[in-house]
Amino acid sequence: MAKYFIMDAKAGVGEGGIACGPVSGPVVAEVQVRDEAGQECFISLAEVDGIPNVFRTDRSTFREQLTFDMDDAMIEWLNDCYVDTGEYEEILTDPDPKWYDVYRYLIYLVRCDAGAERSFIDATKGCWTDEIRIPVSDIEEEMDLEA
Repeated sequence: MAKYFIMDAKAGVGEGGIACGPVSGPVVAEVQVRDEAGQECFISLAEVDGIPNVFRTDRSTFREQLTFDMDDAMIEWLNDCYVDTGEYEEILTDPDPKWYDVYRYLIYLVRCDAGAERSFIDATKGCWTDEIRIPVSDIEEEMDLEA
């Protein structure tokens, strides 16, 4: 597995809206990482209606994804940064060895109990992914997977 240095992380829940009735807002987590060669990027996971949407970008998109404050150019650019990981089950049972720990980190942030995000981020910021213990998410528990 590749290892990444956790430079920063954020998590939050956006406001819902009305589509064909009321819809809940996205749950968004973003982590800024640096690999062993010094390359930095942002990986974000936006869960909408239980579906994970992963993006790999060169700058933070947390606020835009949380508030959905994007013009057409931003939406197009973000679509170009979309990573087709499939559903949670695919991410966890057919892992991408390069990004697996980062994806688990984000899944935990998106799926953990409200209020647990801050302490997890504080405990892991400034650490390498191979130095931290990422708690088992509810998705992994449902699938009976052990981290």
